Amino acid sequence: MLTIKEAATRAATHLNDLIPGAKNIQLEEVESTDYDKIWAITLSYYEADSLFGGKCYKILNVRKTDGEVLSMKIRSVRQQ
Repeated sequence: MLTIKEAATRAATHLNDLIPGAKNIQLEEVESTDYDKIWAITLSYYEADSLFGGKCYKILNVRKTDGEVLSMKIRSVRQQ
């Protein structure tokens, strides 16, 4: 069974592999979902090539049993 720390590390590695320009990757949120089978890991990062240089957020779903990253989605954040 994957720990939160292991899941966050795998998620960050996966994000960095898919988006090589991601800078300053940080852990934002962790949630146990799907009847405790999945870690939903929210990461933030800055895109080096972005025209606006804004902060981006992604949710990566990591299976607890084997650490496979199942999906990566955009996480919307409402500006206040």
